[in-house]
Amino acid sequence: MKLFFFIAGFFILFTRVYMGYTQGDKSSRQEVTVTIDDGYTKVQLRYAGKIFLDDSQTSIKRMTPGGYFEYRSNDAQLRVESDLQGEPHYMLGGGKSIRDSSAFVAVAIKFLAEHSRDRKERADDLYKRGGIAALLERVKSADADNIRVMYLDRVISADSATADQAMETLERINELKADHDKTLLLNKVKTDWLEMPIVLFAWFGSVERLHADVDKAGCLRGFIKREGMVSDSVAASVLRISGQLKAESDRRSIEELVNRAKRQ
Repeated sequence: MKLFFFIAGFFILFTRVYMGYTQGDKSSRQEVTVTIDDGYTKVQLRYAGKIFLDDSQTSIKRMTPGGYFEYRSNDAQLRVESDLQGEPHYMLGGGKSIRDSSAFVAVAIKFLAEHSRDRKERADDLYKRGGIAALLERVKSADADNIRVMYLDRVISADSATADQAMETLERINELKADHDKTLLLNKVKTDWLEMPIVLFAWFGSVERLHADVDKAGCLRGFIKREGMVSDSVAASVLRISGQLKAESDRRSIEELVNRAKRQ
């Protein structure tokens, strides 16, 4: 009888553990696929589970048990699988095992860090470890504008920045291809940045470089509304740029905002 209860109890416990593991594994096994094809190089990323990287973002510390990470660049392939303890095991295409310090693995994991769903969390972690300087370094090493925008956005939202860091941020914004991305970031620049004359001058230069009048006008209107009262010199800079706008309605509306701000 005791043996019966022991077996029954063991069976119930095993069933609960198994079901708990299965349910947890189901959520962690959600597969994600990212494909980038520019006509010359086709890169594909597939992964499932949570992947924890080291501080350099070039090596995997551990993974969700049973998870995997697969990276393909044209004919080259890397697959990383996790055992039940979360230890990663690396294989090149064809099943040949390789060390996780190889250059190809570093490139693959960098791609994972920049394109995975939790990349914003990685940006936050990077800021906690290295501050704005680390974020700007990652902007320079990123290989796509959408990644640069993400890190630049995190720089702008940081608590504080030196004049040099703010200037470098504006330089990186100017290097982006799409005016939409530039406008989005320029409109987010904080007031305390623009209180530094050299940064304000550079910000106006970035606005002036925008191609579309609607983007220029939007930045100028947003600036005046955020800043409130403006000095004569700042008003002159705003009116100089707004004077380049083609639509008279845009020029007039910005002039009215400037005059109203000067009277405050």
